[in-house]
Amino acid sequence: MNYTLETGLRGCLRHPRTMLLAVLTLALGLASVMTMLTLLSVLSADPLPGISHRLYIAWADSRPAARSGENDTIDGTGASVPPLWKLQDVQAMRHQHADVRQVALLTAPLSVSNADGSNTRTASAVLAVGPMLSMFGVPLRHGRAWTPEEEQTRAPVVVISRALSQRLLGREDGTGAGIRLGRHTFQVIGISERWAPRPRPHFLPGNDPGWQGHGDEIFVPAMAAVDAGVEVTSTRQCDGGGFDGFRFD
Repeated sequence: MNYTLETGLRGCLRHPRTMLLAVLTLALGLASVMTMLTLLSVLSADPLPGISHRLYIAWADSRPAARSGENDTIDGTGASVPPLWKLQDVQAMRHQHADVRQVALLTAPLSVSNADGSNTRTASAVLAVGPMLSMFGVPLRHGRAWTPEEEQTRAPVVVISRALSQRLLGREDGTGAGIRLGRHTFQVIGISERWAPRPRPHFLPGNDPGWQGHGDEIFVPAMAAVDAGVEVTSTRQCDGGGFDGFRFD
């Protein structure tokens, strides 16, 4: 081994330019291969194996009709058309195409506390209109998802992750417990396993490439959250340039 190393070192010292060229060639080759493998991994990534091919992202031009003299390509405020949905359009779409399974999602960080308020945590939450858990394959470890009847009646029910249940309630299976969201107490009806698809197929802000975050840990019917006065820090663009509401992906 020593003889081999000494021979190689003498060769490098004898032909330094050749040695430098060989090192650069190897470095470029390795860099090219790693770049190709990284691009291949990113471009071929399937965030929801077995499910992604059945999901389609819908888009609707939800602007009010253009008035006389207004440019129909903008919303009247000089801003680009938002790619997100208004709640009224979400509800109309579900009503007109009731035979198609549909989900509207809004993702935002929410503060949640246990029933007596002694323990408060912040976690990424999904406010959903429709059967989000089943359509996106969120794995449930305990309990169940909310029913269409519970969503329609705006029942205060919620599904949280196993990790959040442990941090917030001190136990892995927190089904049946009450937690505070906004002004109301929500009953935990299900405990999910970690759900962090990469890249994220839902609710991607312009500055989020879809590979960030540690997954969503709160899943709640959107209208129940609205009734509870949950403060949503998310995309809040409204018609006329206001910021009084939020939109759905």
